[in-house]
Amino acid sequence: MIEVLAVFVRTNVPQPDPVPETVPSSPLDVRAAVTVLGRRPAPDDEANSRVDLSGTLLGLGNAHMPETDLGEVDLPDADLHGARLRGADLHSTDLTGAELGQIELVDADLRTSARNGPGIAGCCPTTPPNPWTR
Repeated sequence: MIEVLAVFVRTNVPQPDPVPETVPSSPLDVRAAVTVLGRRPAPDDEANSRVDLSGTLLGLGNAHMPETDLGEVDLPDADLHGARLRGADLHSTDLTGAELGQIELVDADLRTSARNGPGIAGCCPTTPPNPWTR
């Protein structure tokens, strides 16, 4: 079932070349499929661990996906602007080029997530600011 949903997503939102400057919102059925994939049973089981969404361009702005497991998922150039991912597992997720402004990442697992730019997403510094420097 997991691979069927992943194929559905890859088929319905393939990444165009070149990538548009503004990522269109993904259709509701695609957004629902990503949510189901993120809530798959036993994500630590080897058979369920890797969700292949490579080659997609996901528009998930303002998505509400708390405690979703998208660890090790490729989400380059995705629009996650304003997404609520409280407690989400995003370890080793490729977020290169992703739009992550105003994203909620409280208690999210971001270990080894990849992103070009400062901090994870440029929205959340990896270290707190030092009040003694200017």
